[in-house]
Amino acid sequence: RHELGSRVLRAPLVPAIVRPCPKHLWYAVVFPELMEPQRPEHPAASTLQRLCLCAQQFTSLVSIEMPNALLLEIKGSVQLFGSLTALHAALEAAWGRLSLRTHAATAPTTLAALWLARSGKPACIEDSGLLAGGLAELPIACTSWDPAWLQTLRAMGVTRVGELLRLPRAGISRR
Repeated sequence: RHELGSRVLRAPLVPAIVRPCPKHLWYAVVFPELMEPQRPEHPAASTLQRLCLCAQQFTSLVSIEMPNALLLEIKGSVQLFGSLTALHAALEAAWGRLSLRTHAATAPTTLAALWLARSGKPACIEDSGLLAGGLAELPIACTSWDPAWLQTLRAMGVTRVGELLRLPRAGISRR
């Protein structure tokens, strides 16, 4: 607000640009050792069930993703732990106490979080608008789709998720 003589000039009201907050935020954790051949007395499914119980100290919504991963909905837990960084540190400490090697990632969708975690590169994407760019360079193997499907995609020249995203969706199911 500025005064010039008897006139008062007010700055125009500019609406704040607010990015929509994702409804969900997913944390995926992959346990590479569970892909290795298991002894009959320690099948991967029972191990994942025990890990699922451990993960419930962070959120009540935990899902097992066979053969070696968990998905946790952590949107509410971020507030409980104070920040996403603090929550990630607590999760990493929990897996560390169990002497487990992990790959983890956070994203607004389950598949994105899972594919990022399976890629082995730590990632934290909170904004849905950044998902396509974050997934683009991932190898299609991180999808864990049927090997025959992956081979068909490779034969078409598709080796990265970004290349897959550029294909027309209707044509993919036909191919």
